[in-house]
Amino acid sequence: MNRVSVHGDITKSREEWTLLLSISTRFKMEKVRNRAIREITLFELDAVDRIVLAVNHDVPAWLKPAYVVLCQREEPIREEEAEKLGLSVMVKLARARESVRDLSQVPAPETLKGPFGQQSSIECYPSFEWEVGPPGPPGPRSPSPKQPKLNTAHVERIVTEVFWPPPRSPRSRRQSFDSLAPTGKAL
Repeated sequence: MNRVSVHGDITKSREEWTLLLSISTRFKMEKVRNRAIREITLFELDAVDRIVLAVNHDVPAWLKPAYVVLCQREEPIREEEAEKLGLSVMVKLARARESVRDLSQVPAPETLKGPFGQQSSIECYPSFEWEVGPPGPPGPRSPSPKQPKLNTAHVERIVTEVFWPPPRSPRSRRQSFDSLAPTGKAL
């Protein structure tokens, strides 16, 4: 369904903008592609659909925010979402989500005790946003409103480390291969 806006532009559906994005990417029509990207950004898309579109149509700017949303989301990734994302992305996403959850299990600074049981005055974890009270008892990591929520900048750092790790230099790769080579020494 097309509607004419105030400026005479034709308003298209998300599906139509996605088709334009696909065609403009394939035929290297940058102005149409940029417009399609801007228009699609205005639509409500869940994180998984945004990742799929970003990968299929080479829109890297959409990836990190969508990965961050999935890492902060308490609900597990559903099977149909995993199928859309593919094995490689799911493995990295699982690693990032696990890292976020591991860090969110760190006790709140006000619950830390000194070596003799006194209250610690050290501010160890300033990047946490503490919600309702200290974390619950250790055990299975089920989401709880009492768990600390890691701030977005911290989650973004984890996502960047997992999805876009810094390239290893050829020298460090050579050193790691050398460490795997047999030394000739008897064990």
